[in-house]
Amino acid sequence: MARALGVALAAVATLLPALASAQSKVDLERAERLFQEGKALMAEKRYELACPRLEQSQRIDPATGTLLALALCHESEGRIATAYQEFKRAMPAAQSEKRKDREALAQAHLNDLLPRLPKLVLRVPSELWAQPAFTLKLDGQPLARDAAAAPIFVDPGERVIEAGAEGRAAFRTSLVFIEKETQAADVTLDEPGAQKTADRPSKSATTIPMRPIAIGLIGAGGVALALGTAFGLSAIGKNSDAKDLCVPSACSSAEGLKLNDDARTDATTSTVFFALGIVAGAGGGALFYLSDQKQKQARTVLVPSVGAGYAGFAGSGSF
Repeated sequence: MARALGVALAAVATLLPALASAQSKVDLERAERLFQEGKALMAEKRYELACPRLEQSQRIDPATGTLLALALCHESEGRIATAYQEFKRAMPAAQSEKRKDREALAQAHLNDLLPRLPKLVLRVPSELWAQPAFTLKLDGQPLARDAAAAPIFVDPGERVIEAGAEGRAAFRTSLVFIEKETQAADVTLDEPGAQKTADRPSKSATTIPMRPIAIGLIGAGGVALALGTAFGLSAIGKNSDAKDLCVPSACSSAEGLKLNDDARTDATTSTVFFALGIVAGAGGGALFYLSDQKQKQARTVLVPSVGAGYAGFAGSGSF
């Protein structure tokens, strides 16, 4: 039994190098296929499809030529900071391979890209680095203290900065970069539940409930318009009845005269109610709008806001 087991183990040990070699060959063929597909897609300017293939090929089988192709792809895609770092990595590899052509290519692109790169300056108080489990991330990738100490080259577009620590409220902000731009972000962590002073309403302030008043005015305006309509219809009816009792030039009928007077009174009353209805409705509508704006302001909160040459807080609310 022991002898049979030994024979089996020896057979497995003999096969392992062959299996590893076969797997390595498959990986190399896959990397080459991805590389060729990436180059073909680059020629068609379909960089969003080309770059991931080149990146995967480089991960499977790292090669200076693939890295340079990936850097060129990212540069064409607009990810110039990513391309800059890849050209930097390709330089020593090209030098060790004594490939002057690749070295010159990388250097030319480094010289072109450097003045175009956006830069992010992170201002992190030293006390935050001492906080338990403090983390700082840029676009979801952790940043070490030494990396955050100097300006960071970033790709154009929106970049997201996040920070957190045990027992502290999380920090998150985003900045939109263009080429050659430098922006700064002040990273702060508040205590859980902390509220900015500007968020708290003054205790001495008296708030007038405008919305109920607005609804009341709108309702009163509606009633006034309804009454105006009723009196207007009554005036038209009485005026018609008076004309039936009177001749075109004069009216001697007491009933006709009374109907004519009542019609005039109803017409005047209708006009008054219509005017009141319009004024009350317009005033109520204005108050309702103002009360809605006041509620939106009450829901406004302060969020960190940073930009080129400034840092502070910006309002954000529910709409």
